[in-house]
Amino acid sequence: MKPFSISADHVWDGSAFREGWSIDVTSDGRIGRAGPADGPVDRHHDRCALVPGFVNAHSHAFQVLLRGAVEQYGPDSRSNFWSWRDRMYETVGRLEPDSVFDASLQCFTEMVRGGWTTVGEFHYVRHAGDSDLWALDDAVIQAAMQSGIRIVLLQACYLAGDVDQPLAPEQSRFDSGSVDRHLEQHESLAQRYDSDLVEFALAAHSVRAVGLDDLLELARASEYFDRPLHIHLEENLAEIESCLRVHGKTPMRLLIDNELVTPRMTAVHCTHSHPVDLADFAAAGGRICLCPMTEGNLADGIVDMKTIVEHGIPVCAGSDMNLRQDPFEEVRWIEYVQRLASLGRGVFTQSDRSHGACLLQVGTCNGAASLAVEAGDFNPGSWADMLILDIDGYGPGPGQLLEDSIVTGCGPERIVSTIIGGRVVHDRPGVGREPAS
Repeated sequence: MKPFSISADHVWDGSAFREGWSIDVTSDGRIGRAGPADGPVDRHHDRCALVPGFVNAHSHAFQVLLRGAVEQYGPDSRSNFWSWRDRMYETVGRLEPDSVFDASLQCFTEMVRGGWTTVGEFHYVRHAGDSDLWALDDAVIQAAMQSGIRIVLLQACYLAGDVDQPLAPEQSRFDSGSVDRHLEQHESLAQRYDSDLVEFALAAHSVRAVGLDDLLELARASEYFDRPLHIHLEENLAEIESCLRVHGKTPMRLLIDNELVTPRMTAVHCTHSHPVDLADFAAAGGRICLCPMTEGNLADGIVDMKTIVEHGIPVCAGSDMNLRQDPFEEVRWIEYVQRLASLGRGVFTQSDRSHGACLLQVGTCNGAASLAVEAGDFNPGSWADMLILDIDGYGPGPGQLLEDSIVTGCGPERIVSTIIGGRVVHDRPGVGREPAS
């Protein structure tokens, strides 16, 4: 790829928008320099802003097949996470490599068009049947490569049906066999896929699906490979009750007391986590991923944001069940759901930066840190993953910060181009802007 320079009226520097800045992109698709323009640029985008691409820290691509399938309710029906899961299991039983590839390609293509440039694919449906083990791993990776998105495959270990319970028949396609077998497949994939756009990390599906001894083994592997470790945690009350019954403590407390929480760990949801546990989780360096559209759809509950902010736990965002692809909406609803619960505004905020800056950080560099991927910012050496946004009508004006306008008002319809590794992956035609090339 030929190196190029790109600029716009406003360029994000990680804390504020700057005018008169440009970005140099190297031949290998990374940021060479970002700062005040020091000469002519190859491409300037008038009335636009340059922001890092959003980083989706938690996705289940196959669940696009469930859109609208679990939304029928009778007058006396009471649906929740568990009734949704029953329908999901029915879908899983019909999956084949071709259908997983098609669903994943649809999902990842929508992500690129919506503004996600990296996805952490939390992948636990591994097998297409007893005779076609691990075939769905390749289907997901190959779909990501065709879409052009950057993927971190979070290979989720799944060994039990509930805390200290065997797998149910409908969970057989998740079965990792053992931690050793799981890690063998992990390394096999990492060796086979040599691409700048494909990386790998570790995951345990949940404390329901992975016992304590196996969690400890996965944590040792995470440390050995220096790769992230993600886990679903305390999304629903039944999980907490099962863990209390077997271990006498909550799932988060179980991880803390066994020194499983490190800066490599991201816990997804934490909807019902206790404030004391959250404080100790923060002290151990853990991260949290929130997926507000999914958590709202499944009626999970509302996270204790006050404690999360108080203790400075880094928060990132994910699309989870992939109802729709709009990272702007995911990050603003991290705040909006708190407003509805507290009857107050500005719940997720920090004193040293604007509200919009806090939420852009959630959607970009915090997600990148969670996945240990060199993206989410314009620092030299990071991948040149960025969005060109049409900001006509969004300011800035007197008393108005552009980042606040973008976070509260923009959506995918404002994306002029999506650039991943310095290459234009998606262009929206007919908007009167000159795309980068």
